Amino acid sequence: MDRLTSSHGITPVFDPEKTTFKETINKTNTMPLVTIDIIENVFTPEQKKEIVSKITETMIAIEGEALREVTWVRINEFKEGNWGIGGQTLAAADVHAMQGKTSAPMTAVA
Repeated sequence: MDRLTSSHGITPVFDPEKTTFKETINKTNTMPLVTIDIIENVFTPEQKKEIVSKITETMIAIEGEALREVTWVRINEFKEGNWGIGGQTLAAADVHAMQGKTSAPMTAVA
């Protein structure tokens, strides 16, 4: 059986030998999964770590500390040009311009 192990050593699969995860799921009947969709090259690796940390803390504040070990945050990065608003595709530079980091105009990406 393939297993994924988090940085906390939690194995997120049902396994009779690993009762902690199973007991947590049985108590809560939930495993929070938050998915964040972003355009690649907008956020630095440090910013993505901060996103994961702050989203996790927000979920824990709502659902309780017992779910920390099973709260998953997934960041999906889409290639520049594979995201659009108002009929225009977006690149990282466009998002940075919206953030006030640059004054670049909206860029059409092929």
